[in-house]
Amino acid sequence: MKFLFLFLFPLILCVVVPTRAQLDPFFYKDTCPSLQSTVRQVLLNVSKGPGKDKRLFASLIRLHFHDCFVQGCDGSILLNDTAFIKSEQLAAPNLNSIRRLDVINLIKENIEEACPGVVSCADIVALAAEVSSEMSNGPTWQVPLGRRDSETASFDLANSDIPGPSSNLPQLISAFQKKGLDMNDLVALSGAHTIGRGRCTLSRRRNCKNDGHPPPIPTPIRCSCNYARTPSGSGASKIAIIPSKLRCSALPWPLLEASIRCTISGHESRKLKERALNFRCGSIYPK
Repeated sequence: MKFLFLFLFPLILCVVVPTRAQLDPFFYKDTCPSLQSTVRQVLLNVSKGPGKDKRLFASLIRLHFHDCFVQGCDGSILLNDTAFIKSEQLAAPNLNSIRRLDVINLIKENIEEACPGVVSCADIVALAAEVSSEMSNGPTWQVPLGRRDSETASFDLANSDIPGPSSNLPQLISAFQKKGLDMNDLVALSGAHTIGRGRCTLSRRRNCKNDGHPPPIPTPIRCSCNYARTPSGSGASKIAIIPSKLRCSALPWPLLEASIRCTISGHESRKLKERALNFRCGSIYPK
């Protein structure tokens, strides 16, 4: 859950919702009762529209993850570059990588028609991620709502805190612990990489033990990336599709990013993955 290009969309003005002691899945029950159905309908229309973007749902899940890892789930990733803000979109983990900000814009437009000035952009990003998981036949959950939109962004934190595709297992664990997350969360988010597409080159960047032997890549992905075409593997710049049948296959998870394949090679995280396979594919629920 890493990718091709970036558009800096002039996002519709986000609102600042009132503060509450705790987030609540029913925060908009009275003020915007059609919120969830609107998000779901927009994503359904886009997913079936021209082009049928196979990376749509994975991109929206990843957008939420990158938002939450910097200043919390506050929508700060949506803020464009200005004279006063250095956008997180320009940070190394996001540049030419995060995508489908236009879909967040479209959802916001539709919600504004029904409930003007009510729903925060941060909540829209969170809901879009949950609905994307549901539409990918993954887990569902009640999204706590009532977030306030950030008026600031942190380019520096985006560069330092968002885990990269070359991170090893100790680095990933440390990054998650800094955010109050544990191995369950790490494995669950790793599972989100089993939908959509990824850059073939990410699977070649490193190995788990630094012994010259990278973790194995399943044959269908090797064929899609076509590493054997030249000695340097000219297929490494391609975008590979993870076959749906492979997502629930034998261990390890058929992930492109070497960092995530290293994650599941660890004993503790491997046990969690084996336990998850007792449920339907991807059925690890958020805490």
